[in-house]
Amino acid sequence: MSLTTDLPPEGGPPTLAEGDFPNLYRLADATSMTGRDKTFWRNRWYLIALAVGAFAGAVTWTIRSQDVMGWIAVVAFMAATGLTVWLAFGKPDVAWYQGRAAAESVKSLTWCYVTGADPFPLNAVDVDQAFIDRLRQIVGELNHVDAPVPPGDQITARMRALRAMSFTARRDAYVVGRIEDQQHWYATKADFHRKRGRQLMSGAVVSSVIGLALGLLRAEGVIDVDFLGLFATIGAALIAESQLRQHSFNATAYALAAQELGMAASLAKNARESAWPRLVGEAEEAISREHTMWCARNGIVTASNG
Repeated sequence: MSLTTDLPPEGGPPTLAEGDFPNLYRLADATSMTGRDKTFWRNRWYLIALAVGAFAGAVTWTIRSQDVMGWIAVVAFMAATGLTVWLAFGKPDVAWYQGRAAAESVKSLTWCYVTGADPFPLNAVDVDQAFIDRLRQIVGELNHVDAPVPPGDQITARMRALRAMSFTARRDAYVVGRIEDQQHWYATKADFHRKRGRQLMSGAVVSSVIGLALGLLRAEGVIDVDFLGLFATIGAALIAESQLRQHSFNATAYALAAQELGMAASLAKNARESAWPRLVGEAEEAISREHTMWCARNGIVTASNG
């Protein structure tokens, strides 16, 4: 694909679609998404199995001298144990974290390449080799690949075409396709994490209140079934889900990142070419800072992007 004009397509600045990024980005992104989905799926089924086991242990259902609920509890806890082993040895969370780290590193390098910012200025010699060398460093960090390898180039035609455009076209593409796109993502995710965190914590509180009420009824002899363990397990499961997704921390971190990117966008929209490398560096630092913290919280060490 090549562009013969700097005129924006359909009234907007030329930018990069997902398919225009290096093949390594698509592989790392797919690995991350697959690992994330497996991690969430296995953890949720583990918590469900614990809740089922707690419920089965609280009630009695006997058929022909067989304690049916007892057997259900046994099966549920066996399933929970199996899922724990699967998580420990399958390590889908490692694929999730490493894939995300690699994908974000590749995306940052790609935008520096197409806009002519450091470390790939327009007057650089062997810039393609320098870009590929940086990708090789990222490949060395991606030890877990849990997705089909997609077809595609590491330096796409769209990347080369955008790099060859005028400064104004490259600047506008970066503002819209990188800064404002990331700003919108962070703002949306901050709102999501804030709401979901409140929902899960509210659910945990409600579970505790119900468990307390049922405990009082049992103490008074109104009921003879012990549901304290069940609702304690449900409350703990909701809190564990919130901690797995790091809702509280992410809501704050993403909101601050969105504000910082808004400032970067205001400066970049009318930036001069002489100040461009510094402005791109500041914008990428704002994105990289939050991402680096996310990686550190999950035990992933990444190579420098800058």
